[in-house]
Amino acid sequence: MSNDIFIVSVPQLGVNDEVVTIAEWLAADGTTISIEEPICVLETAKATFQMQAEAGGYILCLVEAGKEVRVSQAIALIGRDIETLKIEMAKYLNQEKIKADSIDTPMGRVRATQKAKALALRLEVDLSKISLDRIVREQDVMEHYKNKNLGQDRISLNLTWKSGRQPVVIYGAGIGGIALKECLDLQNTYQAVCFIDDNLEYPKTLSGLPVYPSSNIQEIIKKGVLSLACAIANGDVRLRIRKQCASLGVDLINVIHPSTFISPSVKIGKGNYIKSGSIIETNTKIGDCCIIDNAVVIPHDNLIQDACHLAPGVVMGSKVKIGELTIVGIGVSIATGVEIGKRVIISVGSSVTRDIPDDAIVEGVPGKIIGQRKII
Repeated sequence: MSNDIFIVSVPQLGVNDEVVTIAEWLAADGTTISIEEPICVLETAKATFQMQAEAGGYILCLVEAGKEVRVSQAIALIGRDIETLKIEMAKYLNQEKIKADSIDTPMGRVRATQKAKALALRLEVDLSKISLDRIVREQDVMEHYKNKNLGQDRISLNLTWKSGRQPVVIYGAGIGGIALKECLDLQNTYQAVCFIDDNLEYPKTLSGLPVYPSSNIQEIIKKGVLSLACAIANGDVRLRIRKQCASLGVDLINVIHPSTFISPSVKIGKGNYIKSGSIIETNTKIGDCCIIDNAVVIPHDNLIQDACHLAPGVVMGSKVKIGELTIVGIGVSIATGVEIGKRVIISVGSSVTRDIPDDAIVEGVPGKIIGQRKII
C-alpha cells in the first residue's frame, strides 16, 4: 500500500477485547477530515467510544456501519489523493475476499473464513454439515458444535493428587488457565487436579489435566476438592464465581507467582491472581478477584478494589485509588494521588494524570476521556 495512505485500524482498549462493532460513521465516505476529528463510534460488549483520525485527508470506509470487526482490522483509508485511495481500496477488498476462500470437504466445496476453518479443525466439526447460503463464519461453527453436543454426557471424573498437597480446580480452560496452573506448579502447597469451564468449546484435556463443564462443580467437591483458582478474564464473571464459591463452601484461593515481591503490610483479599515480576509495596490494599499482571509496579498506600485487571507493565504512583471492575491496559502510567472510578477502561500506553469518573474510557498521553462504558 502507498506510503501516502494511512490505514485506520481498530484499537484495543480493554485487555481482552477481540471484536468491536462499528456503531456509526461520523465521517462521510469520500469527504475530507482533519487530524483528531472524530470519524466513527465503536462499540464493544461493555463500552462505546469515539475514534479520532490520526491523519488528515480524504477518507474511504472499508466496513459498513453495524458490522463487527476484529481488533487491529483495517476499517478505513485516509489519503491526500482520492483516486489513489480508490485504487488501494479495491486492492484491499480483493485481498479480504481471498482470505475467505473455499475448503474442500467430502460433500463438495464450502466457503469459510480462516478463523472458522481453524475452529472447525480444533473442534472436529465437519464444515460440510453446516448448510448456509453464505460464507461460514466462526460463530456458525460454534453454534453447530453446541447443538451437536447438547445433552451429551462426557463426564467421568478422574481426579488424583499427591499426599500433602491441597487439590485445586482451575476455573477457565484457556491459555490463561495454563499459565495459572504453571504458577501453582511452582509452589508446594497446592496441586491443580482439573479444569472446569462454562463454554462447550472446552477441550477434553488441557496441560495434562482433564477438563469438565462447570456444571459438575458439586461432583468435584464431593471428590474432596475444596479449593478453586480463577483464570477467567472477565471481572463480572470472577465476582459471580466468588459468590458461587461462598455458597458451595469452596475456598477461592489467591494464586501468587513466587517471583513477585509483596510487602508484609500489604492486605490482599481472595481470588486474586498476581503474576510474575510484580511489586506491591507497603500498606497497599487489594480487594477480591483482581488480576495483577506481569511486572506491574504498585508503590505504597494504594487501594485497588474488587475485580480490577492491571495489565502487564502498569506503573503507578502512591496513594492511587482504583475502583472495582476497572481495566488498566498494557504499559499505562498513573500519577500519584489519582482516583480512578469504577468500571473504567484505560487504553494501552495511556498516561493518567487526573481523576477519572466511573464508566469512562480513557486514551492518550495525557489521558483523555473518549467514551463511556455501558452499564449492563
